[in-house]
Amino acid sequence: MARLSIRIDEIAALREIGDRKSPDPVKVAVAAEMYGANGITIRLGEKRYYSKERDLFLLKDLLNIGLMLEITPTESMIELALKAKPEIVNLIPVNQQALSEGMGLDLENEFDLIAETAARLQLQDILVSLFIAPEIDQLKRAAKIKADYVELSTIPYAIADTAVKESEELERLSSISMAASKLQLGVMGGRGLRYDNIKAVAELGTFEEFIIGHSLMSRAVFVGLEQAIKGMENLIK
Repeated sequence: MARLSIRIDEIAALREIGDRKSPDPVKVAVAAEMYGANGITIRLGEKRYYSKERDLFLLKDLLNIGLMLEITPTESMIELALKAKPEIVNLIPVNQQALSEGMGLDLENEFDLIAETAARLQLQDILVSLFIAPEIDQLKRAAKIKADYVELSTIPYAIADTAVKESEELERLSSISMAASKLQLGVMGGRGLRYDNIKAVAELGTFEEFIIGHSLMSRAVFVGLEQAIKGMENLIK
């Protein structure tokens, strides 16, 4: 069964537009662990808009499940990751548009930077994941960098506006994820995935972990966090 990691940045965003004290994403993460989540994912940016260093270090101390930190490959973020030492670091594009549109890291033009960053993190026993578009050239570059995981962008699949397009994107995820396994890369996904579209991806059997935030937290508003987590887990079993 694929693992379920809960992205808590939506909770951090809610905190920042309110009194900046509640809801506390760390308390939500601890509750998520109690309700069966396999991991917690937190993203920290240069300007700390939502999640804060305080959240990261408390999570590191309190959690008994995997902690993944998402950062851009900039020196200040790399130094923070080396200080916090989460289980895994997921490297994402500096360009926000590339992230939101699912284009992933530009491993062709930034190969040396990403390779050097990955090596620095791995030297400190931190696993490294690269967020990439589901393309064979990108996958080969990730393998050459010797990443531990790739997070395949599921956004093109999630925003497909016809059944034919959705089927094509699902097939692409299938072929690239199988190729990743052959290249000894672990496979993760989750961006844009919801309760109504994740099952088909999970049934491919090639994704080891799903990182879910927005859709799960949106469901939790209506049914509570425990039921939201259990409902998602049932879909990815």
